[in-house]
Amino acid sequence: MLLRGTNNQYFTVKKYLFFILLFLAAYSQAQEALKGNYTLTSVAAGKRLDGNATALYPFDPNSGDYQKWVIKQTGTTGGRKVYCLTSVATGKCLDYDGERIYPRGPDDSRTQLWIIDPSDCPNCYTLTNLPSGKRLDGNASSLYGHDPNNGDYQKWRIELVASTPSAVSPAITDIGTGKSLATGPAIANNVMRFGDWSGWQKIGFGQFRWRWSANTIDADFPKFIYVEYEVKNTKKKPVDAVASVKQCNNPELTSKYQQRFSLEAEKSGAYKVKVLNCGTKENPKTQPAVWELIKID
Repeated sequence: MLLRGTNNQYFTVKKYLFFILLFLAAYSQAQEALKGNYTLTSVAAGKRLDGNATALYPFDPNSGDYQKWVIKQTGTTGGRKVYCLTSVATGKCLDYDGERIYPRGPDDSRTQLWIIDPSDCPNCYTLTNLPSGKRLDGNASSLYGHDPNNGDYQKWRIELVASTPSAVSPAITDIGTGKSLATGPAIANNVMRFGDWSGWQKIGFGQFRWRWSANTIDADFPKFIYVEYEVKNTKKKPVDAVASVKQCNNPELTSKYQQRFSLEAEKSGAYKVKVLNCGTKENPKTQPAVWELIKID
């Protein structure tokens, strides 16, 4: 027992116990998730970090759970806090394998760890992948990792949102300061509507599937909706291609309703095109995409 040892032994054991308790307390605190769910909105594009169980992409703001993220601090590095971001809808983490930004089940991998630093605009942050040093970057239609720069495409507004959407504007709080921000327009339940996914269809370089989606508080709805599609490149070489959507009953294809993209060898991607609604407000419809292969490297 401690009482039978010398005073030096007693104080040595007591010191070790103190440091063990201090470490456990710090570890427990570092593993705590920030309270509530968060959205991440690109400063440059105005799109939110969105996705599904197989792909991540930027999308117009809505109240869906696919745009809500749990942010959990996992530790620190060089005095900077390290976080893991998990989708509320899918339970998968924001991951970067050195080539693509994608969702993956939580597995304590370092590729799922991100340093979140304040940026130089109000309520803005950068997300730097821990092992690669690349930042979360993108444009209006895709996400990727890129070397750090001062561009607005690498800056994200990270905001706490009300857990239950309602007809009243949710309270929005800045992740860093804890201060309330000005609320936006009222957000109603079921803002986003989706059609069923088509079956996988063969194209010249792989497969694709598609569905329509509609943001019911978009000023252009119901005149315009979106075509979303997921694409798989099954070739062992990168491809460049264009997906075009016909104008309802008009057989002509126009550059207005098309998306050009590149896919690495044996990789998948998710894209969307804003198109005319060929149906009604209650029953939106659109044409499937027509694919044109530009080149295979």
